[in-house]
Amino acid sequence: MATWKFSDDYLAAFPGLAESILAKLVFTEHTLSNGAFSGSLAVVESGDTLAVAGALLNATALAVRGTVDESGGVLKVSLESEADATFLAALAKNLPFIGGVTRSAKLIISTVIHSADASKSPRADSMTLVAVLTIGNHTGSVSAMLPRGAGYMKFEGAFQGVGLKLEDLEFLLSGAGGNSAWFPHGELGAYAPANGAALELLGVSLSLFVDPKPLTVKVTSATAIVGITKISVFEDKLYLNPLSVWVTVNRIGAKPQVLWGIGGTLMLTNHEHRTDLANPDLAFTFGLTLQTFSIAGHLENPKKQPLNVIVKDLLGPDKGIGISDKVVLEQLAFEASADKATGKIANYSAELGMSGGFGLLEKLEIESLHVKVAHRG
Repeated sequence: MATWKFSDDYLAAFPGLAESILAKLVFTEHTLSNGAFSGSLAVVESGDTLAVAGALLNATALAVRGTVDESGGVLKVSLESEADATFLAALAKNLPFIGGVTRSAKLIISTVIHSADASKSPRADSMTLVAVLTIGNHTGSVSAMLPRGAGYMKFEGAFQGVGLKLEDLEFLLSGAGGNSAWFPHGELGAYAPANGAALELLGVSLSLFVDPKPLTVKVTSATAIVGITKISVFEDKLYLNPLSVWVTVNRIGAKPQVLWGIGGTLMLTNHEHRTDLANPDLAFTFGLTLQTFSIAGHLENPKKQPLNVIVKDLLGPDKGIGISDKVVLEQLAFEASADKATGKIANYSAELGMSGGFGLLEKLEIESLHVKVAHRG
């Protein structure tokens, strides 16, 4: 049976192709017309490059479609293989945790090679498995780079507007115990969601080790990021939006380990537009690791509001500090860690930056000021 590889037609003009995924792919048939490509990938003949994909999909051949563009001394190839019902059934059987909630999937191969790069590696070269998951009443996409042969792969996805209840994530985190035992209700104190409260899913990830010969898939960790939105922490001025809770389950099996982290964004609303959480004057983004008592964060002033406005936002429109409206808080970064036994901060560092001109002396005008302090216990 005659076979074809991209290197048969393109290696002479694009030497970097030799280092790419494309060079290893074997097609039993293909057509290329006006940049439109279709073909049948031979899984076994393509060796380790397609070993993991073939094993997960239980496939010996993959039909692909895409585009090939070789204009301007650049070869751009983009190929996709949509999973049919047979392949989805194989994923449900072979892919732990997420396979059973996968409603559609596709394999994407993307390569960009410049002729001028000679034998250098391609500018872009990836083979990605994308899965669309059913999560509660919503759907969301996760993707993972496939290893060439045995190796690690990590499915990741970030979401917006995906409302859910904690029980909707049992498919991913049940390794730590059912009935949402993995969620840190006690650690959240007053911020813990009430039973049955609708939350927002911000992201998920699943780390695996896959050996295709014979197929063995081991889950090393699973993570979900759950958001609690619009928490008022100071009247109608300061909001946690969202408060993000990271839950990671490691060593999934007989003795799972659950790690938690808390983060999110503390927003200061404008004193003239208190309900506009989409456009805060200040946003302080932070992360807190509960196990190590460490926190880090940075502030953003997207509208470059002067300090006078910030004070009015926080204390009221009739308040001020009597300095120029040109003085703008540009930067605030903070890191700290505390002793777990005492709860006291042992190490910290902070950096503050302002701009706008400070007339401290008659002949001395400072346009910007940055202060950094640090302490190590």
